[in-house]
Amino acid sequence: MLVMGAALIAEHSTALLNNGKGMPEMFPATFTAAKTNFDTVLQEYMSIRKTVKRDTGAKTAANNAVYATLMDMLQDGKIVFEDNPEIKKLFT
Repeated sequence: MLVMGAALIAEHSTALLNNGKGMPEMFPATFTAAKTNFDTVLQEYMSIRKTVKRDTGAKTAANNAVYATLMDMLQDGKIVFEDNPEIKKLFT
């Protein structure tokens, strides 16, 4: 939306803004080139985004492995600090 508004201003207000107090003379051309480049990159991204599979299974497996390791560590902490109830309770 913002890009569309800027494009409209650049296209239709050139004479008004080129009075030495507004935009530089080359702004419309520079803006159009930047917008074209952005649109190209955006279209490539959107195209790739549609074709790339999301491997949520691998992420879930990795999260489960982290959880299992953490649970083992917490059990070890309970054993290591079994004589110190104040610290042991931090591992429950």
